[in-house]
Parts: sequence; C-alpha cells; structure tokens
Amino acid sequence: MRLNMWAMAALPFLAAGLSGQEAAPAPLEAGLYASRQSFSTIVKTPPLGRRQTGITVSYALHDVTRDGEDLAASTRFCSVEPIPFGGVQSSIRGEFVAAMPTPTVAVSVEGPAGGPWAVEFEEWTMVIGAELENPASDPLPTDKKDARVTDPDGDGKPGASVHLSGRVKGRTYVVQRLTRRMHGTLAADGHMIGTLTGRAEQVTLGASNPLLSRFKAVFLDETVPAHNLFDWLPVPEGTTCADLAEMSESLFE
Repeated sequence: MRLNMWAMAALPFLAAGLSGQEAAPAPLEAGLYASRQSFSTIVKTPPLGRRQTGITVSYALHDVTRDGEDLAASTRFCSVEPIPFGGVQSSIRGEFVAAMPTPTVAVSVEGPAGGPWAVEFEEWTMVIGAELENPASDPLPTDKKDARVTDPDGDGKPGASVHLSGRVKGRTYVVQRLTRRMHGTLAADGHMIGTLTGRAEQVTLGASNPLLSRFKAVFLDETVPAHNLFDWLPVPEGTTCADLAEMSESLFE
C-alpha cells in the first residue's frame, strides 16, 4: 500500500529535520487536497479490562489557502471507519461525521530547492457531543444532563451515537475529544506522506443496551506510532466527500 511505502521512505527526512539546508518555495499551493489517515488508541475493554489497539481510518478533504507568505489548512472529515477488534464493529455514521468541526490551522513548509520539504501543521483539538469553553483542556462531561452536552447528530440522544455490531449490538452515546498534529514530507508533485501525533478521549453518557451501559470501554492516553500515518494528494477543485468515497481506493492504492 502506498501509505506504508512512502511512510518508510520519509523517515530519513523526518529524522534529519532538514536542518541547515537553504529554505526554498515549496509546491504546497493553495487548493484542495485529500488525505487518508490512520490513528491508533489503546483501549481497555470490558469486562476484564483487556488492553487492545483500536485503529481508525479516516478520509478527509483539506482546503489550503495562502495569505502572502502565510499558509493555512482547513480539514473536513468525510468518513471515519474504525477497524473491528475484539469481535465488535463500531460504526461512525454520516450524521456523526457531518457534525464534526472543521479545524483551520497554520502550516509551515521548509526545505531545499527541489525538495523534499518538511511540512508541519499546527495542533488542533475538536470536541464532538459537547460545547466546552476551552475545548483543549476542560474536562469532558460525564453526566448526560450536563448543560454542555449537545446532540450533534440530531438523533434525540445525548452526545454523538456510535453504532456497535458483532458480539455486542446497540448504540453508545458519547462525547469525544480528538487532538491531532500532522508532520509530513512533501514531494514536488504535491504528494505528501507523514505521521500523526495526538490523542483520543471518550466518555460514554449512556447506551441503548443495558450491557453497554455497565461495561464501558476506557480510552487510554496511549497510541501505537507505527499506525499513526497519513497520505495526502491534490484533488480537483470541487471534489466532494461523495467523490472522494468513489475514488479513495484508486487514489490511495
């Protein structure tokens, strides 16, 4: 898969930091880009508290803008697909994804003439299922009656709903906080690969299945860096999430 191949090729550049090399204009032009991202979280699963690695694969569109010498990128997630583990499949439906905030962050690019270039995106934090005064630091609500809890997917349940199938079926109603930062290596053709850092937090406010209410998965502040990767490519202006869904397999083969 291209993501893994390019990620391995990028490691020398990321490690070296391109220090001491002359800065030069980079081909990260204003325009629309698509990415495939994978991110891992260590989860303790009930009833025995077994540690398991949960991996989520996401597809997103990024609008890069330039204001003089300043670059910024806004991110709109199109799909979020958890990989099954422990005999349970989690499903993040379209209403949940559509309600995810669209973070905009500054982007810096450095490197020698001809590339490759080191690209750093500022860290962003988003909260789904609650409105916090300080999204990055305020404690997540633990009570569904907390005034900060919202219903972003509009299903009449507190927080955002995650659908479960397999060994356990039902819906859990959650508040999530996601923090991400992208570190990439950019080629002259606009293709970029790199790594993700960050964390995922989740609080379960309730569930449709009493079993799910009693046995709640616990998200730990741990990841597996080898799974935290992204692949980024330019796409035509006007590309939609529906378009990306149709061409994702060929785009990121």
